[in-house]
Amino acid sequence: MGRLKVALLLFKCASGSMHVNMETVIVEEINGEIIITNLVSKSFPIIRYRLGDKIIFDNVSFCPCGRESFIIKEVSGRVGKKIYGFKQEYPNWTTNYIFRNLAINKKITLNYQIEQREKGKIILNIEQGLENKQREIFLQEVRKYYGGDVEVEIRTGIETFAQPAVGKERIWG
Repeated sequence: MGRLKVALLLFKCASGSMHVNMETVIVEEINGEIIITNLVSKSFPIIRYRLGDKIIFDNVSFCPCGRESFIIKEVSGRVGKKIYGFKQEYPNWTTNYIFRNLAINKKITLNYQIEQREKGKIILNIEQGLENKQREIFLQEVRKYYGGDVEVEIRTGIETFAQPAVGKERIWG
């Protein structure tokens, strides 16, 4: 998140919180979706624009850095996108939890991109290499969320944030 069309939306402070840049944008949350109004663009006004990202505001915490701007606790996925298993559908944010759990609980941090081109199968593109033990830990985490309903193909050594040659980037099928 932090689209160029709408100036800088969020920034991470030294304490690790994601603050809303209240000088350049108004951020609203409606049904978990982020809605923005750009306060600085004069040539192309953006008013109550749905970015398509799911967020969770932190309405309780005060940041130790001392800033009083709104804090976004989590960006939890895209609105309306799904992972299609063989038998059922899953919200795409389940993949965020898989990778968050790996980072927090197993100290495995990966740069990744997920593609789904057919029902029941996902392709996981990872920039780093994976040791066999890390691969098994990852697959265990996937099974916690999807059981045997989704098959995973893991590809390593793939540049995950390369822009497509033509057209818009679309990660989910």
